[in-house]
Amino acid sequence: MVEIAVFPGRFLVGAKATFIAAGHQNSNGPVVIGQLWAEMSREFFQLDLARDEFPVGIGAMWPTESGVDGEMTYFAGYEVSALPESLDELESLELDAGSYAFVSHTDGMATLSQTVERFYSQVLPESGLARRWGMDLEVYQDPDESGTPQTVLIAAPVQ
Repeated sequence: MVEIAVFPGRFLVGAKATFIAAGHQNSNGPVVIGQLWAEMSREFFQLDLARDEFPVGIGAMWPTESGVDGEMTYFAGYEVSALPESLDELESLELDAGSYAFVSHTDGMATLSQTVERFYSQVLPESGLARRWGMDLEVYQDPDESGTPQTVLIAAPVQ
């Protein structure tokens, strides 16, 4: 079931890479995105940042301008309250507040790609909601003792 909420504006510190989205020939999202999160996290946790016990991880994605079918840019980052003076090898991304249609995924990381594909191929189109310009998001939250998120919100910007 799709839900709608206004997500707050946020500052992220992280890194980006291109990938081919699920449902397209040569889809490579899980591999590219998994490696990106691992590499970016190593760099992020070396920064001298004041942060909560475990920051909120957010993946933001948008289509590239390459013309390659299904190619998208994925930004993997952690929410910060203020941008540090030095990002070392990382980048920053500002997300504006806005309305999002979303579903909650709580079945573990192994089945996340199936939830993402179902959200975009079935749930969102059948909702009748009109998309607006903006980045699609994956919000990783509710980490367990090891830091693994227990809930992932799959979200698309809507009017």
